[in-house]
Amino acid sequence: MDNQQKLLDFRKRKDEQFKTPDGPLTKEQRQIFQGLSYYPPSPKLVLHNLPIESLESEETVEIQTSAGDTQSFKKIGRIGFQ
Repeated sequence: MDNQQKLLDFRKRKDEQFKTPDGPLTKEQRQIFQGLSYYPPSPKLVLHNLPIESLESEETVEIQTSAGDTQSFKKIGRIGFQ
């Protein structure tokens, strides 16, 4: 399976998950949900084998979700590209 097909399959699974009671939508929203809007796949945006710069110590990063709350994530490294 090529990268574009993997991306399309991922998007389909994500949209299907949004329609479940475990997803982020209310019952009313799920009833009318038609899927998220996505940019077309582009091979220029595929990143492979990027070097990961490890951090000396882990950091916790708070990221706001679309529901308005925040989730904590551990930042363990950095990637860079040109």
